[in-house]
Amino acid sequence: MIFLNIMRYEFPSLSMRTLQLSGEHQRSAYDSAYLALAESQGVWFFTGDKRLFNVVRQSLAWVKWIGDYQFDAVPVQATGIR
Repeated sequence: MIFLNIMRYEFPSLSMRTLQLSGEHQRSAYDSAYLALAESQGVWFFTGDKRLFNVVRQSLAWVKWIGDYQFDAVPVQATGIR
């Protein structure tokens, strides 16, 4: 059995940035909330949504296209999944 450590974040602290990102990039609040969360945590945001990626990739360098990710670069031991 696999147990995941899932963190929950409150939206009110991200709401203003979500609206800013939504307006700047003409994206939904749903997409923009995930962008705001990744930005607030200082992590890369991987997406399989090509339209989202194409719109933000020039201004949000931390947004990455999942197709560019090298899955073979992650050792099995590091993931804990076999």
